[in-house]
Amino acid sequence: MQSLSKTDINAKQLFNIFLQAVQSSVVRTIARDSRFIVRSRKMDPFILLRAFVEVMGTDKEFSISSIYERYVQICIKEKLEFMKWEPFYDFLVKKEFVLFVDKLYEVVNTAALEQDFSEGADLVKVLKERLSNLKGIVLQDGSEVATNSSSYKGKITPQIKLHATLDLGSLAMRNSKITSGVKSERACISVSQLANYLLIADAGYPALKLFRSIEYYHGFYLIKLTTASTLAVTEAYKIEEDGTATKQEVIEKGKVHRYGDHLGSDKFKDGCTHDFRVATAKVKALDGISRYGFRVVKVYLPDNASAQELQGSGVDTYVERGKTISKRFVLLATNIPADVADAEQIAQLYRARWSVEIGFRIHKGFCGLKKTLTKNKNLAKALVVMSQIVYTLKLLLAQGMERITNKVLSPKKTAHYGSIVLNEIMSLLTHKRKCLNSIKQWSERFSCWTKSKPSYINRLKGKGLSCIIEVLRKPPIKLEGKSIGTSTSCVS
Repeated sequence: MQSLSKTDINAKQLFNIFLQAVQSSVVRTIARDSRFIVRSRKMDPFILLRAFVEVMGTDKEFSISSIYERYVQICIKEKLEFMKWEPFYDFLVKKEFVLFVDKLYEVVNTAALEQDFSEGADLVKVLKERLSNLKGIVLQDGSEVATNSSSYKGKITPQIKLHATLDLGSLAMRNSKITSGVKSERACISVSQLANYLLIADAGYPALKLFRSIEYYHGFYLIKLTTASTLAVTEAYKIEEDGTATKQEVIEKGKVHRYGDHLGSDKFKDGCTHDFRVATAKVKALDGISRYGFRVVKVYLPDNASAQELQGSGVDTYVERGKTISKRFVLLATNIPADVADAEQIAQLYRARWSVEIGFRIHKGFCGLKKTLTKNKNLAKALVVMSQIVYTLKLLLAQGMERITNKVLSPKKTAHYGSIVLNEIMSLLTHKRKCLNSIKQWSERFSCWTKSKPSYINRLKGKGLSCIIEVLRKPPIKLEGKSIGTSTSCVS
């Protein structure tokens, strides 16, 4: 017998991952358990899944009728009976169909969470070297999708919203919820699942209750605050241009001074990065259980900042050498100790939040989440979950191919160009055919879909996970005197 090479073994493991997650027998079992398929023999749930994957896995808009056409084509190709349009549609609008896709997504997503992918896993490893109790990094955000179902309310027209907690190490969703478009993002954060995780989010304003809950579960947070925040400052450090930190005098509110220094004080408007320790009556209660301390980092944005960076930023106007200067800034709240990451590193780490935006772009661009053209509430929700299934299947393929090619692959390129490969795997899984030879050929294609290096401009701006990793590997700046939130008591 011919011995298998390392590539052959990895290819076999990749095919086994798909067998365990979406082989036909598993899909049919889930359909029976959810009572989606009870007696009908014409509706094969795996063939239905194939039809959804092949139609939604492209960059084109789709309709339920186009899914039905693809379903009929697959049935004819596989020499199977198929349903007529009316009973086919009746199957999709059943509430059991939502239960079926929810359970199927749970199985597929569990397999994806166990794998590492791209540079996000490297960033997690770098941060774990300084925070030994850290399990991973998760990114929270939401995205609205237009729908014809009036059951989902939007600001103007009906919208359905996908709230996602994306695991940076695997790019799979650790938690997700589907609500109306007007639902608050913060209300959908499942804090109990963030134990020993770092949450990076664009929350918009201080949520002391959220901070306290994350602390309770021994987690970390890095959240953008509103620039109108006037939290009182108890400690302040100014990061000079030469990279040193200088402690500034702070006037605290008391009997002598009626108004103390706060984040919006004029003395902190100088165009330099600042590292604050802040307090209010509520924050003091938080500090009672806090191991890490409550920090706020103020970072000024460059003049050529992008529209995404400018979102949620404020403007400081000050006089320097006789000239009036206006600069935009952002405020970042965190409990990461200062001896783990300094102010500049905190600002760079927040840039990793862009990965969740890329995830939504992949969902909408290559996984059929542009619109849900149906008036039925159950079907609208099921289409969003099915888009998550398509995304996760493409992610499973990219994770496996990254190990086989031993190269860092681009999530967007693999989602775009990997559709043909995924469709072929789904076809092979219909009859449990072996596809090791095919995977060898596919690995050559995937080798061309590597992640591009950041451009010269983006490297100057510090954009890209590789730039963030490079900054975090440097030792943090030492603060004069007492540092803000030391980690000696928090790292287990």
